Amino acid sequence: MSSEYHQDLWDTLVTIVLGEFERISGRASQTSEVFFMSSRVEKLMLRPSEAAEAIGLGRSTVYAMIASGDLPSVRVGAGGRAVRIPVDALRAWIAANLQTKS
Repeated sequence: MSSEYHQDLWDTLVTIVLGEFERISGRASQTSEVFFMSSRVEKLMLRPSEAAEAIGLGRSTVYAMIASGDLPSVRVGAGGRAVRIPVDALRAWIAANLQTKS
């Protein structure tokens, strides 16, 4: 299951719990406002596995595309071990590789 599915499930559960808190206590929860502001931050970079899931390819294929330079990536962390793909670069790659009927 995708991480997006899990995030949606988590958001639903928190909504139910906070709604019950508000119903029982008779007052609105500031926690709910803070939670939903923080949980809706859009990722700017994806792990290779997340990028693979997003575009429907295998993780190994995405790593091969990164190694060949076909898909731009950023190395972060100690020694640059962690690889991330900027979402904008992924969108640009998709746009550049669209096949149109001739």
